[in-house]
Amino acid sequence: MKIKLYLLSAFFLVFSAGLFFLPDILASSITTKEQRTVDISSLSSASSSIETAMSQAQSFSIMEESDQSQLDMVNRLREELNQLFQKLAMPKEPVIVQDYEVLISGDSVFWQMEFLTQTGYGTAIIDETNKKVVRLSYFDEDQNNRGKKKIIDDYLNYLPLKADKIEEDGEMITVTLKNGQKLNFLIDETRLLLNYA
Repeated sequence: MKIKLYLLSAFFLVFSAGLFFLPDILASSITTKEQRTVDISSLSSASSSIETAMSQAQSFSIMEESDQSQLDMVNRLREELNQLFQKLAMPKEPVIVQDYEVLISGDSVFWQMEFLTQTGYGTAIIDETNKKVVRLSYFDEDQNNRGKKKIIDDYLNYLPLKADKIEEDGEMITVTLKNGQKLNFLIDETRLLLNYA
């Protein structure tokens, strides 16, 4: 009976020790297993980051198209100005477009641009309809040796317009067209103002 009592006490001690340490054993067993939980917040942020990346790519594409269209516009404005300079037999110089903006007058659309050349600077207004420089203010460091009448004739041929009457009052020249419209010009050694207001 003593043996039974020892066995029963030993069993009770082992059982008590087991109950005492069992929660720690179970907890370590559970936490060492691989967890396969899905964090829903990470999924929504991943999808939002995909949406963000897509919208950024789209905005970059739009911006790239916008940059390309701006470059095309600058090149077109520069080409129109170069054509006028060629018609006026002015020295061929690189034209740098500094700024441009759209002007709307009634039903007409115009582009106003500020530009630089190697020897001067100026402003030009280009008619969107006929793609011609309808107004030019150009200030050049080089001396203009061409005659005023030749410059005015070349400019009117460029537009193409016909002069009915030409009046000179000091430095200012007024050209009256066949339809009665008047164009003002100021041409000297360093200034070229065509159709200025």
